[in-house]
Amino acid sequence: MMDRLFRPFRRDESGTAVVELVLVLPIMLWAYLALFTYWDAYRVLNTTQKASYTIADMISRFDTLDPADFPGMQDVLEYMIGDREGAKMRITAVVWSDKDKRFNVQWSCSPGKAKSVWTTALLNADTGIKGRIPSLDDGEWSVIVETWVDFVPAMDLSSLPVSTPLEPRTFHQFIATRPRPGKTNLTKSCL
Repeated sequence: MMDRLFRPFRRDESGTAVVELVLVLPIMLWAYLALFTYWDAYRVLNTTQKASYTIADMISRFDTLDPADFPGMQDVLEYMIGDREGAKMRITAVVWSDKDKRFNVQWSCSPGKAKSVWTTALLNADTGIKGRIPSLDDGEWSVIVETWVDFVPAMDLSSLPVSTPLEPRTFHQFIATRPRPGKTNLTKSCL
């Protein structure tokens, strides 16, 4: 008796597309939203890197650098990353001393005092940063451009069936560059 009752349902294949759609649509929507959100994070990270390298390259080409130039560099950073709130920058000039076996901070600036400036003691105490500065010869110096850009995902994906680990974060870039030969007199900048 039960066999006769369910036989029409077993042979009838109409409506399977609707069932498949109901099963697959949430996964497809999640994938679309996740791809959009991850692509946005990649775009912000990529733009932050490009802006940081651009500012470092600008500094390496200067004949002289004045403290009045730093707010303009902050404007360049904000323009290149699309005026994101929370964009911060710190620019530091360091010199290696073979005698002292350490980096000496010549000067350090943060436009708008957004970040604390480096001092020789702080820089050499923080081995995580000191290890990221390239090896220099005695008396050779390098300019470090650090940027911080806050990122908040466009969509909160935590309520979707499969959560993603993308949360609000700050992208930090650390660029060390050497001035071009005969360029950038940085000894009279701010500290």
